[in-house]
Amino acid sequence: MDWVKAKNILIVAFIITNLILGYYTLKDMKANRYSDTISEEKINDIKKIFEEKNIIIKADIPKKTFRVPEITVKYESYDKEEIEDKFLGENESDNKETVKLTSNNKLIIYKKSLNDNNTKSSEEEAKEIAYDFIKEHGYENDEIELWDIKKENNEYEILYKQRYENIILDNGYMKITVKNDQVVYFERRWLQATNVKSIEKGIIPTTKALLLVIDKLETMKDTKDSKVVITDINLVHSLDIHELDGIFEEKWYVGDEKKGLLYWRIILQDGEYIDIEAYE
Repeated sequence: MDWVKAKNILIVAFIITNLILGYYTLKDMKANRYSDTISEEKINDIKKIFEEKNIIIKADIPKKTFRVPEITVKYESYDKEEIEDKFLGENESDNKETVKLTSNNKLIIYKKSLNDNNTKSSEEEAKEIAYDFIKEHGYENDEIELWDIKKENNEYEILYKQRYENIILDNGYMKITVKNDQVVYFERRWLQATNVKSIEKGIIPTTKALLLVIDKLETMKDTKDSKVVITDINLVHSLDIHELDGIFEEKWYVGDEKKGLLYWRIILQDGEYIDIEAYE
Protein backbone atom coordinates (compact mmCIF):
# COMPACT_ATOMS: atom_id res chain seq x y z
CA MET A 1 0.00 0.00 0.00
CA ASP A 2 1.21 3.51 -0.85
CA TRP A 3 1.09 4.99 2.66
CA VAL A 4 2.21 8.45 1.53
CA LYS A 5 -0.64 8.62 -0.96
CA ALA A 6 -3.18 7.33 1.60
CA LYS A 7 -1.96 9.89 4.14
CA ASN A 8 -2.35 12.73 1.64
CA ILE A 9 -5.92 11.61 0.81
CA LEU A 10 -6.85 11.65 4.51
CA ILE A 11 -5.36 15.13 4.96
CA VAL A 12 -7.31 16.45 1.96
CA ALA A 13 -10.53 14.86 3.25
CA PHE A 14 -9.97 16.43 6.68
CA ILE A 15 -9.41 19.88 5.13
CA ILE A 16 -12.55 19.57 2.99
CA THR A 17 -14.65 18.57 6.03
CA ASN A 18 -13.43 21.56 8.00
CA LEU A 19 -14.04 23.92 5.07
CA ILE A 20 -17.62 22.65 4.83
CA LEU A 21 -18.07 23.09 8.58
CA GLY A 22 -16.74 26.64 8.39
CA TYR A 23 -18.93 27.44 5.40
CA TYR A 24 -22.15 26.33 7.09
CA THR A 25 -21.23 27.96 10.38
CA LEU A 26 -20.74 31.32 8.68
CA LYS A 27 -23.78 30.86 6.52
CA ASP A 28 -25.98 30.13 9.53
CA MET A 29 -24.81 33.11 11.56
CA LYS A 30 -26.36 36.52 11.14
CA ALA A 31 -25.93 39.25 13.72
CA ASN A 32 -24.87 36.54 16.21
CA ARG A 33 -28.16 34.70 15.76
CA TYR A 34 -29.08 31.66 13.69
CA SER A 35 -31.90 31.74 11.20
CA ASP A 36 -35.29 30.42 12.28
CA THR A 37 -35.40 27.41 9.98
CA ILE A 38 -32.79 25.13 8.44
CA SER A 39 -33.48 24.75 4.75
CA GLU A 40 -34.31 21.40 3.17
CA GLU A 41 -31.43 21.98 0.75
CA LYS A 42 -28.94 22.26 3.60
CA ILE A 43 -30.27 19.12 5.27
CA ASN A 44 -29.94 17.19 2.02
CA ASP A 45 -26.37 18.47 1.61
CA ILE A 46 -25.50 17.26 5.12
CA LYS A 47 -27.04 13.84 4.47
CA LYS A 48 -25.06 13.52 1.26
CA ILE A 49 -21.78 14.39 2.98
CA PHE A 50 -22.49 11.77 5.65
CA GLU A 51 -23.54 9.10 3.13
CA GLU A 52 -20.24 9.55 1.29
CA LYS A 53 -18.54 8.63 4.56
CA ASN A 54 -20.88 5.64 5.08
CA ILE A 55 -22.76 7.36 7.91
CA ILE A 56 -26.50 7.04 7.41
CA ILE A 57 -28.92 9.56 8.95
CA LYS A 58 -32.30 7.91 9.52
CA ALA A 59 -33.29 10.42 12.19
CA ASP A 60 -35.58 13.34 11.56
CA ILE A 61 -33.28 16.36 11.67
CA PRO A 62 -34.92 19.16 13.71
CA LYS A 63 -35.27 22.11 11.33
CA LYS A 64 -36.21 24.82 13.78
CA THR A 65 -33.48 26.81 15.47
CA PHE A 66 -34.55 28.65 18.56
CA ARG A 67 -33.46 30.29 21.75
CA VAL A 68 -33.98 28.55 25.09
CA PRO A 69 -34.09 29.79 28.67
CA GLU A 70 -31.50 28.76 31.22
CA ILE A 71 -33.22 26.26 33.49
CA THR A 72 -32.46 25.64 37.15
CA VAL A 73 -33.84 22.34 38.46
CA LYS A 74 -34.03 20.30 41.63
CA TYR A 75 -35.03 16.72 42.35
CA GLU A 76 -38.47 15.88 43.66
CA SER A 77 -38.34 14.73 47.26
CA TYR A 78 -40.71 12.10 48.64
CA ASP A 79 -42.21 11.29 52.03
CA LYS A 80 -41.56 7.70 53.18
CA GLU A 81 -44.98 7.08 54.75
CA GLU A 82 -46.83 8.60 51.81
CA ILE A 83 -44.89 6.48 49.31
CA GLU A 84 -45.41 3.29 51.31
CA ASP A 85 -49.14 3.98 51.49
CA LYS A 86 -49.29 4.82 47.77
CA PHE A 87 -47.51 1.64 46.63
CA LEU A 88 -48.34 -0.90 49.31
CA GLY A 89 -51.49 0.24 51.09
CA GLU A 90 -53.06 -2.67 52.94
CA ASN A 91 -51.22 -5.34 51.02
CA GLU A 92 -53.07 -8.66 51.20
CA SER A 93 -51.58 -10.15 48.05
CA ASP A 94 -49.63 -13.43 47.96
CA ASN A 95 -47.00 -11.57 45.97
CA LYS A 96 -44.26 -9.87 47.97
CA GLU A 97 -44.09 -6.11 47.35
CA THR A 98 -41.49 -3.69 48.67
CA VAL A 99 -40.85 0.00 48.19
CA LYS A 100 -37.99 2.13 49.45
CA LEU A 101 -36.59 5.63 49.13
CA THR A 102 -32.88 6.23 48.60
CA SER A 103 -30.65 9.13 47.67
CA ASN A 104 -31.94 11.59 50.25
CA ASN A 105 -35.55 10.53 49.59
CA LYS A 106 -35.31 11.50 45.93
CA LEU A 107 -35.29 8.05 44.32
CA ILE A 108 -38.22 5.58 44.51
CA ILE A 109 -37.58 1.86 43.99
CA TYR A 110 -40.55 -0.54 43.98
CA LYS A 111 -40.25 -4.33 43.55
CA LYS A 112 -42.77 -7.13 43.33
CA SER A 113 -41.99 -10.87 43.31
CA LEU A 114 -44.48 -13.07 41.48
CA ASN A 115 -45.71 -16.61 41.68
CA ASP A 116 -44.86 -17.32 38.04
CA ASN A 117 -47.83 -18.01 35.80
CA ASN A 118 -45.93 -17.63 32.49
CA THR A 119 -48.42 -15.15 31.09
CA LYS A 120 -47.03 -13.58 27.93
CA SER A 121 -47.72 -9.96 27.01
CA SER A 122 -47.29 -8.25 23.66
CA GLU A 123 -45.22 -5.06 23.48
CA GLU A 124 -48.34 -2.93 23.16
CA GLU A 125 -49.93 -4.63 26.17
CA ALA A 126 -46.75 -4.11 28.22
CA LYS A 127 -46.71 -0.39 27.35
CA GLU A 128 -50.35 -0.08 28.36
CA ILE A 129 -49.72 -1.91 31.68
CA ALA A 130 -46.73 0.36 32.42
CA TYR A 131 -48.66 3.54 31.65
CA ASP A 132 -51.65 2.42 33.72
CA PHE A 133 -49.26 1.84 36.64
CA ILE A 134 -47.88 5.38 36.28
CA LYS A 135 -51.40 6.80 36.09
CA GLU A 136 -52.63 4.75 39.07
CA HIS A 137 -49.82 6.11 41.27
CA GLY A 138 -50.41 9.72 40.29
CA TYR A 139 -47.39 10.30 38.05
CA GLU A 140 -49.19 10.93 34.76
CA ASN A 141 -48.47 14.38 33.29
CA ASP A 142 -47.56 16.05 30.01
CA GLU A 143 -43.82 15.80 30.76
CA ILE A 144 -43.72 12.02 30.28
CA GLU A 145 -42.15 10.72 27.08
CA LEU A 146 -41.76 7.05 26.16
CA TRP A 147 -38.07 6.73 25.38
CA ASP A 148 -37.17 3.06 24.98
CA ILE A 149 -38.55 -0.45 25.32
CA LYS A 150 -36.55 -3.68 25.38
CA LYS A 151 -37.62 -7.31 25.68
CA GLU A 152 -35.55 -9.97 27.43
CA ASN A 153 -36.98 -13.44 27.96
CA ASN A 154 -40.57 -12.76 29.07
CA GLU A 155 -39.90 -9.28 30.50
CA TYR A 156 -40.29 -5.83 28.99
CA GLU A 157 -38.06 -3.02 30.26
CA ILE A 158 -39.72 0.33 29.54
CA LEU A 159 -38.00 3.69 29.96
CA TYR A 160 -39.75 7.04 30.19
CA LYS A 161 -37.85 10.32 30.08
CA GLN A 162 -38.90 13.74 31.30
CA ARG A 163 -39.52 16.52 28.77
CA TYR A 164 -39.64 20.25 29.47
CA GLU A 165 -41.03 21.96 26.36
CA ASN A 166 -38.45 21.26 23.60
CA ILE A 167 -35.85 19.80 25.97
CA ILE A 168 -35.33 16.30 27.35
CA LEU A 169 -34.37 16.46 31.04
CA ASP A 170 -31.90 13.59 30.98
CA ASN A 171 -31.81 13.10 34.75
CA GLY A 172 -35.58 12.76 35.13
CA TYR A 173 -36.84 9.28 34.32
CA MET A 174 -39.06 6.33 35.20
CA LYS A 175 -38.01 2.71 34.59
CA ILE A 176 -40.62 -0.03 34.57
CA THR A 177 -40.31 -3.80 34.15
CA VAL A 178 -43.43 -5.70 33.08
CA LYS A 179 -43.63 -9.47 33.53
CA ASN A 180 -46.66 -11.78 33.45
CA ASP A 181 -48.96 -8.81 32.80
CA GLN A 182 -47.79 -7.06 35.97
CA VAL A 183 -45.29 -4.38 36.96
CA VAL A 184 -42.50 -6.12 38.90
CA TYR A 185 -40.08 -3.18 39.07
CA PHE A 186 -40.49 0.59 39.11
CA GLU A 187 -37.87 3.28 39.58
CA ARG A 188 -38.46 7.02 39.53
CA ARG A 189 -36.46 10.17 39.97
CA TRP A 190 -38.00 13.37 38.68
CA LEU A 191 -37.02 17.02 38.38
CA GLN A 192 -38.79 20.30 39.06
CA ALA A 193 -37.94 23.49 37.17
CA THR A 194 -37.37 25.97 40.01
CA ASN A 195 -36.16 28.93 37.97
CA VAL A 196 -36.55 29.64 34.26
CA LYS A 197 -34.69 32.79 33.22
CA SER A 198 -36.52 35.17 30.92
CA ILE A 199 -33.27 35.94 29.08
CA GLU A 200 -32.88 33.19 26.53
CA LYS A 201 -29.69 31.76 25.02
CA GLY A 202 -29.18 30.73 21.42
CA ILE A 203 -28.33 27.17 20.45
CA ILE A 204 -26.44 25.87 17.46
CA PRO A 205 -28.50 24.30 14.66
CA THR A 206 -28.55 20.53 14.34
CA THR A 207 -26.64 20.69 11.05
CA LYS A 208 -23.66 22.25 12.82
CA ALA A 209 -23.90 19.71 15.66
CA LEU A 210 -23.79 16.89 13.11
CA LEU A 211 -20.76 18.32 11.34
CA LEU A 212 -18.98 18.69 14.68
CA VAL A 213 -19.29 14.94 15.36
CA ILE A 214 -18.51 13.66 11.87
CA ASP A 215 -14.84 12.90 12.62
CA LYS A 216 -15.76 11.02 15.81
CA LEU A 217 -18.41 9.03 13.95
CA GLU A 218 -15.84 8.07 11.33
CA THR A 219 -13.53 6.66 13.99
CA MET A 220 -16.42 4.55 15.31
CA LYS A 221 -16.96 2.76 12.01
CA ASP A 222 -14.21 0.21 12.72
CA THR A 223 -16.30 -1.24 15.57
CA LYS A 224 -19.61 -1.03 13.71
CA ASP A 225 -18.97 -3.05 10.53
CA SER A 226 -17.78 0.09 8.69
CA LYS A 227 -21.26 1.61 8.89
CA VAL A 228 -22.82 4.05 11.35
CA VAL A 229 -26.57 4.75 11.52
CA ILE A 230 -27.99 7.81 13.30
CA THR A 231 -31.52 7.05 14.51
CA ASP A 232 -32.42 10.07 16.65
CA ILE A 233 -31.37 13.63 17.51
CA ASN A 234 -32.62 15.34 20.67
CA LEU A 235 -31.98 18.48 22.67
CA VAL A 236 -30.99 17.27 26.14
CA HIS A 237 -30.52 19.01 29.50
CA SER A 238 -28.07 17.02 31.63
CA LEU A 239 -26.78 17.51 35.17
CA ASP A 240 -23.17 16.86 36.09
CA ILE A 241 -23.69 14.47 38.97
CA HIS A 242 -21.54 11.63 40.27
CA GLU A 243 -23.73 8.75 41.26
CA LEU A 244 -21.82 6.86 43.93
CA ASP A 245 -22.49 3.32 45.12
CA GLY A 246 -22.37 1.48 48.41
CA ILE A 247 -22.01 3.49 51.62
CA PHE A 248 -21.93 6.74 49.64
CA GLU A 249 -25.27 6.15 47.91
CA GLU A 250 -27.17 8.65 50.03
CA LYS A 251 -24.81 11.45 48.91
CA TRP A 252 -26.00 11.34 45.29
CA TYR A 253 -28.23 14.38 45.60
CA VAL A 254 -26.45 16.64 48.06
CA GLY A 255 -27.53 20.23 47.37
CA ASP A 256 -30.80 21.36 45.92
CA GLU A 257 -30.83 23.54 42.80
CA LYS A 258 -28.65 22.73 39.81
CA LYS A 259 -28.28 24.38 36.39
CA GLY A 260 -26.89 21.67 34.15
CA LEU A 261 -25.79 21.91 30.53
CA LEU A 262 -27.61 21.68 27.22
CA TYR A 263 -26.54 19.20 24.53
CA TRP A 264 -27.56 17.96 21.13
CA ARG A 265 -27.60 14.19 21.60
CA ILE A 266 -26.80 12.19 18.46
CA ILE A 267 -28.18 8.68 19.07
CA LEU A 268 -26.96 5.67 17.08
CA GLN A 269 -28.74 2.46 16.09
CA ASP A 270 -27.01 0.40 18.79
CA GLY A 271 -28.00 2.83 21.55
CA GLU A 272 -24.65 4.61 21.80
CA TYR A 273 -24.75 8.39 21.61
CA ILE A 274 -22.56 11.46 21.31
CA ASP A 275 -23.33 14.73 23.13
CA ILE A 276 -22.37 18.07 21.63
CA GLU A 277 -22.81 21.22 23.73
CA ALA A 278 -25.74 23.09 22.20
CA TYR A 279 -25.22 26.65 23.38
CA GLU A 280 -23.79 29.11 20.86
